[in-house]
Amino acid sequence: MKTKSKVLYYAGWNSFTHIGCAYNLAKIMPEVDFHVASAEKWPFEPLPNLTFHKLYRPNCAMRIDEKFYLHTYPYEKELGDVKRYRKHFFSYLDLVKKVDPNLILVDITLEIAVWSKYLGYPVGLFYETFDSNNLRHQLAWDNVDEIFVRYPKKFIEQIENNINLKMVFLGGVSKFDLINKMPSKEESAAEIGLKNDNRKVVTILSSSHSHNNAQVRRYFETICEAMNGESEKYQVFMLYPKQDGIIKHLQHKYKNINYVVGVFNKVHNYLINSDMVITGAGMGATMESAYFRVPMLMIPVPWIISEQMMKAKALEDIGVARVVDPIDMTPEVIRMETDAILSNPETIEKMKDAERALIDKKGYQRLAQKVRKMLRSSSAISKSSVLND
Repeated sequence: MKTKSKVLYYAGWNSFTHIGCAYNLAKIMPEVDFHVASAEKWPFEPLPNLTFHKLYRPNCAMRIDEKFYLHTYPYEKELGDVKRYRKHFFSYLDLVKKVDPNLILVDITLEIAVWSKYLGYPVGLFYETFDSNNLRHQLAWDNVDEIFVRYPKKFIEQIENNINLKMVFLGGVSKFDLINKMPSKEESAAEIGLKNDNRKVVTILSSSHSHNNAQVRRYFETICEAMNGESEKYQVFMLYPKQDGIIKHLQHKYKNINYVVGVFNKVHNYLINSDMVITGAGMGATMESAYFRVPMLMIPVPWIISEQMMKAKALEDIGVARVVDPIDMTPEVIRMETDAILSNPETIEKMKDAERALIDKKGYQRLAQKVRKMLRSSSAISKSSVLND
């Protein structure tokens, strides 16, 4: 019997988007054994060709004032514990030695990609939408074999000055690409308890975060204050990733909003019935909303403002969303922008047309083709790890 190829997929932490990509690849490539490494907990049902490896969870850095920190961006002592990240990093290196894969996919941390390549493995790195004019990006891009971009080239050209020849443009990629049969609008409405009245449906897609501080609280409070007073016009759902002090406070204070906590695998039921979403500019929420052709009011999350604002402005330029600056936002501005979208059929249709151009629902099929091609390469077939020398 032919031995299956092995892919080790590094999926970082603090986001289900990256784990979701690994899961969908394993689902569409049953002929390959996938080993998924992440410090996040596993949210999906098991697959026969997927083994999940829980890595040690470091503490995440975050944006303070005008500086940007994410994982191991420029280190300052008060923003992260180096010892905890080191433990995470070496637990990954131990796993590489244990699995000894034919191919490593890195989603998205750059130094993980560099070390994986140094250890003798073919490496595919997922593109990270952030300023790439730095040594860290260029070192990773120069060493990996492929750079997978989960956006159309037209969008990337809006935000990226360094188009690399290794970039493989997949178009929009959504975790819903592989669902064969979606529930009907009526079935999904019954599933979420949607009230059958004439109000339009607005869904707030809440971004993952690691801190309960004034900046994070203000972001969610301003959005909820804006929509709480609109219950006569709109049914409002807020999808929030986990139960914590912030969501408890919002539930107590803004009672006209329907709060839904931890329903990662049921988001489609809400999007199928949504007339508009309020969301940050993260890839997962953007692509999921665009998949269902739902107009977006985009409010970049302030704790990673540089990256999110850059993406949001580019998405606004191509017509996918309208953008509110989170630094200057008020409840009145959010209500005004919501009304401007939902009261204008022409605006809605233009947004839906732009979303069709952003994502054609075949992104994962293209990604799987590229991964198969990498596995057929001589470097993957005859790979010899320096760990085993």
